[in-house]
Amino acid sequence: MQKKIDRAPTAETLIQWDMKIGLYKLKRPKLAGGNWIWMADHVVRLGVYKCFVIVGVRMTTLLTKKDITVSLEDLEPITILPMEVSNGTEVARRLEETVQRVGFSPDALVIDHGSDLYSGAQLFCKNHCETKLKYDVCHKVACELKKRLNKNPLWERMTLGCTQTKKALSLSKFAKFAPPQQRSKARYMNLDSLVKWGYTMLTQYVTLPKEVQSKVAWLISLKGELYKWQEWVRVGQVTRDVIRREGFYDGVDEVLMDKLIERGLTTEDSEEFAEVLIDYARSEGEGIARENRLVGTTEVLEGLFGGYKRMVGENKMSLNGLGRLILCMSSRVGEFSEGLVSQAMTSVRCKDVDRWLDQAFGKVDKRFLEENQEQLLRKNVCNF
Repeated sequence: MQKKIDRAPTAETLIQWDMKIGLYKLKRPKLAGGNWIWMADHVVRLGVYKCFVIVGVRMTTLLTKKDITVSLEDLEPITILPMEVSNGTEVARRLEETVQRVGFSPDALVIDHGSDLYSGAQLFCKNHCETKLKYDVCHKVACELKKRLNKNPLWERMTLGCTQTKKALSLSKFAKFAPPQQRSKARYMNLDSLVKWGYTMLTQYVTLPKEVQSKVAWLISLKGELYKWQEWVRVGQVTRDVIRREGFYDGVDEVLMDKLIERGLTTEDSEEFAEVLIDYARSEGEGIARENRLVGTTEVLEGLFGGYKRMVGENKMSLNGLGRLILCMSSRVGEFSEGLVSQAMTSVRCKDVDRWLDQAFGKVDKRFLEENQEQLLRKNVCNF
């Protein structure tokens, strides 16, 4: 029977344990071979730092599953790196340093097309011909939707109407009918819920309470557009789902085409949108055999970032927007077992965590962190 502790550990103790596990996972040797796929992106908070994160997955592991949908448990942390300057040259340098540290380069690097990340990844792949550069399907779908909706006066009317309707309904007894919160950033990555709300309000209009009908009546003038936008959303959903499950390989475009034909698209605009995404799938899968297929999405990395942001909350006292809890992203992925925790607790010391933070943020910022630690703990905030 395991020995139990006689009292609950403090918040600071739990944070230290979490960071030890994260550092252990980040620093432990990575097994070469196994067809590694790396996913890279930046997580951004207020302040001068961006955090450059690389996670990896071995295709040999994924191919044993029913489909190749990647979960947090499949990942291995490769790099977590705060960067004050992020441009193509700097990203390429950091990727090269990562290869030198882990001892191998990946079979593929999956990214969005953010200017600094894309530029750096291109430079890196020029020097590593064995690494294929792949465009994340979620960002591709979002960018294509943006081309069609950005500065579209009817879409602008939709977003403005949703804002006004949310204000009118949120503090009333009809709050459940209010539209979802619109995001100021990455809005085209998350427009599905907004279109779904408008579509639902129209299809259920006659059954809505009179008070709600009066607040959403403006949607009637957008009926034709909403049906078309809903079809675009479904095309995007099908595309993401196919690439998430199947990955990139020669022939995945035909799988996607069959799935979209089953949907029975009703407008020329929808058919054109579908053709663009089929061409994208064909281009990304070209020359890749199905048994050597590659991951085509960074969704799981975006989920990791979302978990980190929920963990740190909205407190603005964190270290230049990013703080030591970035190390906890590493503890959230991959294996989590009693044996791993025991190994991490015995092999990683608090001074090892401090040394990593010194190297990551610099000693000046580290002193700032220590000076504010007591104040933050008194406020029951773990965001530092």
